[in-house]
Parts: sequence; structure tokens; C-alpha cells
Amino acid sequence: MYRVLARPKDLIPPNDGDIFRLSTVLGYRSSMLIAYFDLLSRDWSLSSQALDQAGARYVVTDKPSEGLTFLSSFNGLLLYERPAARPVFHWSGSPDQAASGTIGLVKWQRNGVNLEVSTNQPVKLTFAETNYPGWHARINGVATAIDSSWPHFMSVTVPSGTSTVQWSYHPWWLIPGMCCWLVGMLFLLSTALPDRWRHLLGWKLRSQLGSFHNLIARHARLSRAGDPTQSPR
Repeated sequence: MYRVLARPKDLIPPNDGDIFRLSTVLGYRSSMLIAYFDLLSRDWSLSSQALDQAGARYVVTDKPSEGLTFLSSFNGLLLYERPAARPVFHWSGSPDQAASGTIGLVKWQRNGVNLEVSTNQPVKLTFAETNYPGWHARINGVATAIDSSWPHFMSVTVPSGTSTVQWSYHPWWLIPGMCCWLVGMLFLLSTALPDRWRHLLGWKLRSQLGSFHNLIARHARLSRAGDPTQSPR
């Protein structure tokens, strides 16, 4: 898996990744970790090694770019390839260690990703995603510490053999935040809307009582009309 870089950024509309499964270098969040920004700001050129580390293999631009491999064009946009880019998931360490492992099926989820890997020796697996507070890692279902020695991306040490590696994003403040939101909504409903509720409930109750009264009166008229012992008034 690789990422896409747009120059200028607005060539790829926001939220296109939700439809076409695109992963961009800059993303569309309102904030960015300073460590990731520092990495990219070392060199903003299209030949930057920082872009190689971030997995930016494809470039969408509206101007010709020298030094890149041209792939295609569409509606005035040009698509180039950066062959030196590393995959988003890759092995770290010596060339022998990197060659000893294989990365298989990758399954993306809403707040995480699972992948199957295999290696004949313990080796470090790197996920080129910013180590934002709230990320957790598991290997074969067992919680594993994320290596924080490299501030830009996340790495875990995978044992020899076949393993399932899971990264999931669950910040500690998610559940407390949802509880606070629920309490706030209940407080708002209890203080700001009771008058309107009473009006709506009163109107609904009067409507139901009126319908019930009409039904009883109609039943009584039908009963008198069908009973020969009842004398008309």
C-alpha cells in the first residue's frame, strides 16, 4: 500500500478517500503532529526522502514534473510515480532482516487495520502512520508496546513465524467524552425543551381523548339503533 500526494492539495477533493480508498500524505484533519510536519518540512520537493518514508508513491498534479515516471493523464491532471517510495507497511532493520519477512493480506477497518505477516526471525514492522496518542497494537491478540524511539511513525517487533498484527485507534478520552456528551444532551433536554414537550404531549393527549370520545358516542348510537327495545328520543 502507498499514499498519494496532490500538488496543489485541492486537486483531490476532501473525503475522496472514503469513496475510492485513497490515502493522502497530508490528509484533511484540522491538526497535524509537529513531528510529522517537521519530517515533511525537511524537503518539500517531489524528490524528498521524507515523502519516500511516508509512502508517497503517486503524485497528482496539473503541471509537468521532471524526474518522475509519467503514468497517465485525465481531464488536465497528470499522474506520476515515485518508485523510491517505501510501502506504508514495511520491515525495518538490515536488508537481511527485511528480506526475511513477507506482508500478506491487509484489512482496513474504521479505526484500525489488521494484517497477516510471516518472518523467519524477529524483526521490526513499521506502520508509516503518525504515532498520535490513542494508537494501540496487538500481535496475535496480545497487547504489544509501540516503539516510540522514532517519533514519526509506529513500529512493533514481530516474532518469527506467522502472526496477525492489529493497529487500532482508541484514545483514552473517547468513552469519557461520549459520556459527557450524553450527560450534556440530557441536561439540555431537561432544561430547554419541557414547555414544548408539554404542549406537544397535551395536544396529542387531547387528540387521542377526542377520538376515543367520538368512538364511544358512535358505538352508543349504533347500539340504540340496533336494539328494538330502545325507544327513539
